[in-house]
Amino acid sequence: MPLHASFKGHGTFVFNAQSTLQRHKDNSGEASGLTKALKAMDISHAWVRLFGVAGAVAEAPTLKLIKTLKDGGFNVAGWGYCHGADWKKDAERSIELCDHYGLEAFVADVEPGNSTSAGRTIWSRTDFKKYLDEVAGHFGAENLAVSTWPVPKIQDTFDAVELMKIAASRVGMFAPQAYWMRFPKQVHYNATGFKESKYPKDSPESFVRLVADAWRKMDIANPLIVTGQAYWGEGGPDQATMEAKMQTFVNTFASWDKIVGFNWWHAGGVGEPAMSSNMVSTLTAAGLNGKPYASA
Repeated sequence: MPLHASFKGHGTFVFNAQSTLQRHKDNSGEASGLTKALKAMDISHAWVRLFGVAGAVAEAPTLKLIKTLKDGGFNVAGWGYCHGADWKKDAERSIELCDHYGLEAFVADVEPGNSTSAGRTIWSRTDFKKYLDEVAGHFGAENLAVSTWPVPKIQDTFDAVELMKIAASRVGMFAPQAYWMRFPKQVHYNATGFKESKYPKDSPESFVRLVADAWRKMDIANPLIVTGQAYWGEGGPDQATMEAKMQTFVNTFASWDKIVGFNWWHAGGVGEPAMSSNMVSTLTAAGLNGKPYASA
């Protein structure tokens, strides 16, 4: 079965429904403004946050956002942060919330070792198998993806590589989060064995290539849709630096055939350090949905 349409081409995560609607509104309103902005950026799909470690997000703005996206012709998937402390609860949220919002595809955000407000994310292999079997039984592998660390080998203390290998036979796709900050750094060369001569330091273009190649070196053949960085802060470079890095990436990256699509974290909202006006302009000029992605 082919991958769900929301797993291919150019897209974006949406973290906060209301602030994203507000961020992109124009004189005709929130819904129309967001639709125009996403179409101008050549975006074909969006992944809408449904729950985090604290539970489900606010219903009303999420319903409005999903309706706006669907009415605008965008392909939509739900996503949620799956903490691992209670696999059954993660599975119930994944399935029930997608059903509630009328979504057929789901992206499980699984980051072994990540520190959260509910404590560190730790998945056992047994619990992860149970979670994946339950959600794959509901969605089907072609409608299920895992979003995770860019180079899982770095998080191997928390079994990240083996967990992703367990997922490989149960999901259609992986979405490594290649937030480039000032990457690659030495830790990436140490984890992968790759050389700086092929993957230069502090380069978004080389980091995305390194990430895609690192997944293949893990002997995982599933299609990849890489998530790039449309935000600043979080201990990383400032806004102007990240705007320049995005521009550099869209101007220089050529390995589109290594991936089935490209996403951005994230569509941005009022007061949030994400998707600045300069970044919107960069994406509007880039035409990323028409790149020669791998078939899926």
